[in-house]
Amino acid sequence: MTLIFFFGSNINRFWKWYQEFVDDQITETNITCITKSLENNSIGITDVIFSCSRKDKSASDKHLTNKIYNHQFFVYPSKGESLKILCTSKGVMNEMLLNNHFFKLHPLLKINVVHSKDFQNRIIKKLKGDSNQIKNPFYKLIEVESGGQIECLALPSPGSPYRKLTAFGLSSEDSNSYLNNYLQIVFDWFIT
Repeated sequence: MTLIFFFGSNINRFWKWYQEFVDDQITETNITCITKSLENNSIGITDVIFSCSRKDKSASDKHLTNKIYNHQFFVYPSKGESLKILCTSKGVMNEMLLNNHFFKLHPLLKINVVHSKDFQNRIIKKLKGDSNQIKNPFYKLIEVESGGQIECLALPSPGSPYRKLTAFGLSSEDSNSYLNNYLQIVFDWFIT
């Protein structure tokens, strides 16, 4: 029997990635072990969707309707502090989390477009990728009016990471190598 603890799909790779890049002591079926690891690494997990309806038993985001987003979990970092958010896809980051409604609820927050593009381009350059492939950003720096920062970085979808890897800058390199190098950069950023 397999236990389901967040991202419970059998094709979802999130906990495998977490195990490889953050804590090799966890196992996907040991909720206590995962919870302890999250606590030890000061990592919180929340769902971006507070409630929704689902078409039949589909796990696809496109089959979610009547979505109410969970925008209330945000804490504003104080001056000089930074909050890092790792999103499980660009869709989660750009369409579900950082959408127009979010910024209406949080008028003290503003995206620093220049820094966001610069940081994203540095990642692409390190990966020897192609920034021209990227239509929607995978990194955003949000500045709090009081001086704090919120950084959001997206993973390729753990359920189908190869499907849209070009949207993360993949041009000609082997997709396995590109994905692993991207994940290494992202998880290093996240836990430091």
